[in-house]
Amino acid sequence: MPASATEFVDDDLTAGETYHYAVAAETAAGEGPMSPSVSAKAVDLPGIPGDLVAVAGEGRVDLTWS
Repeated sequence: MPASATEFVDDDLTAGETYHYAVAAETAAGEGPMSPSVSAKAVDLPGIPGDLVAVAGEGRVDLTWS
């Protein structure tokens, strides 16, 4: 990552798994100490909504689902 980076997106996760992260700065002089670690559990995506119904009205459409 470039030295100017202030965020990281981890988009290769498995639902239900817990991931741990820590960062350290690195310069030509070497690597600094690691930050305290943080953790996050990847959650399952919600299921597909069912029974989608569209009802046209005057200048609008009302959607309902379960």
